[in-house]
Amino acid sequence: MSELDDRQIVKALNSIDSSILYASNAVPDLRDQFAAAAITGILAGKWGQMPQHKPEEAFANFAYIIADAMLRVKEKERREQPR
Repeated sequence: MSELDDRQIVKALNSIDSSILYASNAVPDLRDQFAAAAITGILAGKWGQMPQHKPEEAFANFAYIIADAMLRVKEKERREQPR
């Protein structure tokens, strides 16, 4: 193999490694899934008043507040289930 071929192989392997790393970090956990569901409902709803300062951050923060509450309820119900 020539030196150029070796470089191309290394470049291709590095690209694959980066793609795998990105994909493994991109999988949403349950909290992210709850927040995604919450933000869908938030944005679909009718708001009497939009937040004045950075509404996108306000809605995103609210979605994660809802997601955290959902996780707390889920954990509470899990603990209360008969074994």
